[in-house]
Amino acid sequence: MYLKNVRTGLGASRQLRELGICTVALLTGASYEYHHHAPDYWAAGGAQASLDALQAYVKAGASGLPTGLAGDEALVARYAAQMTRDVKVDDALFAEMKARFATGELVEITAAIATYNMVARFPGGAGRDAGVSNVIPAKAGIQGARVPALAGTTRRGLNPP
Repeated sequence: MYLKNVRTGLGASRQLRELGICTVALLTGASYEYHHHAPDYWAAGGAQASLDALQAYVKAGASGLPTGLAGDEALVARYAAQMTRDVKVDDALFAEMKARFATGELVEITAAIATYNMVARFPGGAGRDAGVSNVIPAKAGIQGARVPALAGTTRRGLNPP
């Protein structure tokens, strides 16, 4: 129930939340999550060109300004990258987020990124090699299902989807 609410029940832009989730997935090598959330990003109004730019940004080290992303998308990608890589977001970037988003939106975008940092790390923490299979908690929360790795993905999840 919690994950569904994070994905669909919050007021902050779903497009931006899904872009943040895709950023987490690419940075952590969670190919299952990326391939699951890219269509949600598109459904929320996102463009393939933005996902291509996000992949290039991650491949280039996910630092600085992301070429090919503009405005809110660039800001959220940078924020998600810092949260994922460094845990602590630098003061200047946080100030940009505070200046752009209302407090509730900022909290909800942060919650989505933080939640999917936990979700993306679950398979590795469970001792599974994401290059072979992912362990995905079933909706009941106590059962698990094996999902084969997608062709063309790597442990880092940086190959084109």
